[in-house]
Amino acid sequence: MSFPPRFAPATTIAGLGLFIPAGIGLLLSDTPTKLCPLPALTYWPALFLSEPFTVCLPTLIFVVWFPSSGKIPWRSFALLAVAAPLNVIYCFGGWRLGLEYQGLEYTRVVCSVSITWMVFLVFAFALSWKGCSLRYSLLLHWMLFAWLVWYAFPYLGEML
Repeated sequence: MSFPPRFAPATTIAGLGLFIPAGIGLLLSDTPTKLCPLPALTYWPALFLSEPFTVCLPTLIFVVWFPSSGKIPWRSFALLAVAAPLNVIYCFGGWRLGLEYQGLEYTRVVCSVSITWMVFLVFAFALSWKGCSLRYSLLLHWMLFAWLVWYAFPYLGEML
Protein backbone atom coordinates (compact mmCIF):
# COMPACT_ATOMS: atom_id res chain seq x y z
CA MET A 1 0.00 0.00 0.00
CA SER A 2 1.42 3.36 -1.00
CA PHE A 3 0.67 6.55 0.90
CA PRO A 4 1.02 10.02 -0.57
CA PRO A 5 4.12 11.55 1.10
CA ARG A 6 2.05 13.93 3.23
CA PHE A 7 0.28 10.99 4.89
CA ALA A 8 3.14 8.54 4.88
CA PRO A 9 3.77 6.84 8.22
CA ALA A 10 7.01 8.81 8.70
CA THR A 11 5.13 12.10 8.37
CA THR A 12 2.47 10.96 10.81
CA ILE A 13 5.08 9.75 13.30
CA ALA A 14 7.00 13.04 12.97
CA GLY A 15 3.79 14.99 13.51
CA LEU A 16 2.93 12.93 16.58
CA GLY A 17 6.50 13.49 17.77
CA LEU A 18 5.66 17.19 18.09
CA PHE A 19 3.60 16.30 21.16
CA ILE A 20 6.91 16.00 23.02
CA PRO A 21 8.36 19.50 22.48
CA ALA A 22 4.90 21.11 22.62
CA GLY A 23 4.12 19.30 25.86
CA ILE A 24 7.49 20.10 27.41
CA GLY A 25 7.27 23.74 26.36
CA LEU A 26 3.79 24.21 27.78
CA LEU A 27 2.78 21.59 30.33
CA LEU A 28 5.74 20.91 32.63
CA SER A 29 5.20 23.96 34.77
CA ASP A 30 2.69 26.71 35.45
CA THR A 31 5.48 29.26 35.40
CA PRO A 32 8.25 29.71 32.83
CA THR A 33 11.32 27.54 33.39
CA LYS A 34 14.41 26.89 31.29
CA LEU A 35 12.93 23.61 30.07
CA CYS A 36 9.34 24.87 29.93
CA PRO A 37 9.56 28.43 28.53
CA LEU A 38 5.83 28.71 27.72
CA PRO A 39 6.32 29.67 24.04
CA ALA A 40 3.82 32.06 22.49
CA LEU A 41 2.58 29.59 19.84
CA THR A 42 1.21 27.26 22.51
CA TYR A 43 0.87 29.48 25.59
CA TRP A 44 -1.49 32.09 24.14
CA PRO A 45 -3.92 29.58 22.58
CA ALA A 46 -3.87 27.62 25.87
CA LEU A 47 -5.34 30.66 27.62
CA PHE A 48 -8.48 30.34 25.48
CA LEU A 49 -8.55 26.62 24.61
CA SER A 50 -7.84 23.50 26.61
CA GLU A 51 -4.14 22.72 27.11
CA PRO A 52 -4.39 19.18 25.62
CA PHE A 53 -5.98 20.60 22.46
CA THR A 54 -3.31 23.28 22.28
CA VAL A 55 -0.58 20.62 22.44
CA CYS A 56 -2.34 18.72 19.60
CA LEU A 57 -2.60 21.81 17.41
CA PRO A 58 1.06 21.81 16.22
CA THR A 59 0.69 18.20 15.05
CA LEU A 60 -2.39 19.05 13.01
CA ILE A 61 -0.73 22.10 11.48
CA PHE A 62 2.45 20.11 10.73
CA VAL A 63 0.61 17.34 8.87
CA VAL A 64 -1.27 19.90 6.75
CA TRP A 65 1.80 22.10 6.25
CA PHE A 66 4.32 19.40 5.30
CA PRO A 67 4.99 19.36 1.54
CA SER A 68 4.32 16.34 -0.63
CA SER A 69 7.82 16.41 -2.12
CA GLY A 70 11.41 16.90 -1.02
CA LYS A 71 11.37 20.48 -2.27
CA ILE A 72 10.91 22.96 0.55
CA PRO A 73 7.83 25.09 -0.25
CA TRP A 74 8.00 28.88 -0.30
CA ARG A 75 5.60 29.05 2.64
CA SER A 76 8.22 27.35 4.84
CA PHE A 77 10.94 29.80 3.80
CA ALA A 78 8.47 32.64 4.37
CA LEU A 79 7.51 31.32 7.81
CA LEU A 80 11.15 31.20 8.87
CA ALA A 81 11.89 34.57 7.23
CA VAL A 82 9.12 36.18 9.29
CA ALA A 83 9.54 34.22 12.55
CA ALA A 84 13.35 34.49 12.80
CA PRO A 85 13.72 38.29 12.89
CA LEU A 86 10.57 38.65 14.99
CA ASN A 87 12.00 36.17 17.48
CA VAL A 88 15.23 38.16 17.74
CA ILE A 89 13.30 41.41 18.19
CA TYR A 90 11.08 39.72 20.77
CA CYS A 91 14.03 38.37 22.78
CA PHE A 92 15.88 41.67 22.79
CA GLY A 93 12.70 43.66 23.43
CA GLY A 94 11.61 41.41 26.28
CA TRP A 95 15.07 41.10 27.83
CA ARG A 96 14.45 43.72 30.54
CA LEU A 97 11.09 42.18 31.54
CA GLY A 98 12.64 38.71 31.53
CA LEU A 99 15.40 39.90 33.87
CA GLU A 100 12.87 41.56 36.15
CA TYR A 101 10.37 38.68 36.39
CA GLN A 102 12.23 35.47 35.49
CA GLY A 103 15.83 36.40 36.34
CA LEU A 104 19.13 36.55 34.49
CA GLU A 105 19.76 32.81 34.20
CA TYR A 106 16.33 31.98 32.74
CA THR A 107 16.36 34.92 30.34
CA ARG A 108 19.89 34.23 29.14
CA VAL A 109 19.30 30.49 28.67
CA VAL A 110 15.93 30.59 26.89
CA CYS A 111 16.86 33.50 24.62
CA SER A 112 20.21 31.87 23.78
CA VAL A 113 18.60 28.51 23.03
CA SER A 114 15.87 30.15 20.95
CA ILE A 115 18.27 32.26 18.89
CA THR A 116 20.82 29.44 18.46
CA TRP A 117 18.09 27.06 17.29
CA MET A 118 16.82 29.76 14.93
CA VAL A 119 20.31 30.33 13.45
CA PHE A 120 20.68 26.58 12.91
CA LEU A 121 17.35 26.55 11.06
CA VAL A 122 18.35 29.49 8.87
CA PHE A 123 21.53 27.69 7.79
CA ALA A 124 19.73 24.36 7.32
CA PHE A 125 17.05 26.02 5.19
CA ALA A 126 19.74 27.81 3.17
CA LEU A 127 21.35 24.44 2.39
CA SER A 128 18.03 23.18 1.06
CA TRP A 129 17.41 26.17 -1.21
CA LYS A 130 17.99 24.22 -4.45
CA GLY A 131 16.16 21.13 -3.22
CA CYS A 132 16.63 18.24 -0.84
CA SER A 133 15.47 14.73 -0.11
CA LEU A 134 12.09 14.02 1.40
CA ARG A 135 13.80 12.81 4.60
CA TYR A 136 15.81 16.02 4.94
CA SER A 137 12.66 18.05 4.30
CA LEU A 138 10.78 16.08 6.95
CA LEU A 139 13.58 16.59 9.49
CA LEU A 140 13.88 20.27 8.65
CA HIS A 141 10.15 20.89 8.97
CA TRP A 142 10.02 18.94 12.22
CA MET A 143 12.88 21.03 13.64
CA LEU A 144 11.13 24.23 12.52
CA PHE A 145 7.86 23.28 14.19
CA ALA A 146 9.63 21.94 17.30
CA TRP A 147 11.40 25.31 17.65
CA LEU A 148 8.12 27.18 17.21
CA VAL A 149 6.31 25.15 19.88
CA TRP A 150 9.17 24.85 22.36
CA TYR A 151 11.56 27.82 22.36
CA ALA A 152 10.45 30.45 19.83
CA PHE A 153 9.04 33.54 21.54
CA PRO A 154 9.60 32.30 25.12
CA TYR A 155 7.59 33.87 27.90
CA LEU A 156 9.35 36.98 29.21
CA GLY A 157 7.69 39.19 31.77
CA GLU A 158 4.93 39.22 34.34
CA MET A 159 2.60 36.24 34.35
CA LEU A 160 -1.04 36.83 33.45
